[in-house]
Amino acid sequence: MAGFVGAFTRWQASVEPECGVENVATDTPFHREKTSGDNTATRSPIARKPRYQVIDRPNTLIQKLNGPEVGVGVIDPQAIARAEQAIEQSRDRYIAQASQHLENMRAALKTLSKQRKDTAAPLQELYRYSREMKGQAATFGFLFLTRFGDSLAELTQKMTLVTDRQIELINAHLNAMDVVITQQVTGTGGMIGEELSDGLRRAIQRVVAENRR
Repeated sequence: MAGFVGAFTRWQASVEPECGVENVATDTPFHREKTSGDNTATRSPIARKPRYQVIDRPNTLIQKLNGPEVGVGVIDPQAIARAEQAIEQSRDRYIAQASQHLENMRAALKTLSKQRKDTAAPLQELYRYSREMKGQAATFGFLFLTRFGDSLAELTQKMTLVTDRQIELINAHLNAMDVVITQQVTGTGGMIGEELSDGLRRAIQRVVAENRR
């Protein structure tokens, strides 16, 4: 056992300088010393002296985002202008697309009014375009298009028997969407938004009352 301890101590002494560590505290039975006049082996804790270097690297994230020409913490006004222009162009494309969807839904409603027996195709058109219209509406602030589109999609998806009241209700949805698109009613819509919501609510109540008879 003594031979093993001696070999271990010599091996540790040879390894520690290579690893760049001095006076490593092991707290093992192999690192013990005897006090004078005492035969009892006691542990001798040795303070660890780590070697390390703190590297203070600059944070270049802001510079990477803003570009080196504008300095740290400053947003390039030209970049903001380009982003706003891109958003405005996307908004214009959405309005044009929503207007086209509205025309398609009016055509489907016209077909639905003429043929009450074969209603699957026009109802599917109304459902599909109302879903597509509400898809990005909230992104550009058209909250009422999201609400009206979702309401019309739910109505046409569950509709099996088409009545005059239901045709009126679908038309009320389309008229409300038309006002939102042409007048570009965004957000809560103020007085216009309240009028549109109230008109659509009354149309829904008439259909519900008719179904209860």
